[in-house]
Amino acid sequence: MSNQPTVREILQRIGAELAAQAGTAEGLGDLIPFLPALDAPLQARAQSIDALVQHLEELSLLLERLAPLAGNDPAPPEILDAVRLGDLSARLGGRRGVGVDSGALDLF
Repeated sequence: MSNQPTVREILQRIGAELAAQAGTAEGLGDLIPFLPALDAPLQARAQSIDALVQHLEELSLLLERLAPLAGNDPAPPEILDAVRLGDLSARLGGRRGVGVDSGALDLF
């Protein structure tokens, strides 16, 4: 039995990651009432958080439905090497106990 995750498992894990990110984005919407009065363009951008959440949730559900169709063949080992965030790559590969990479976050 291969230690390499299957395509199905990776798709399921991507779906779970999208769902988790949707939850994070939804939490950002809770901050909007605490912001000072925003002009119309900023209000529209703030309201786009809801659209982002909806898109992430739908993508997650799509992957959940698609994953069983992928079969149980192992994914190519190099497929997760392209993921630039080490902790994300580890989670998608099924490795547990991996924290956030130091210096892996780019802000602005």
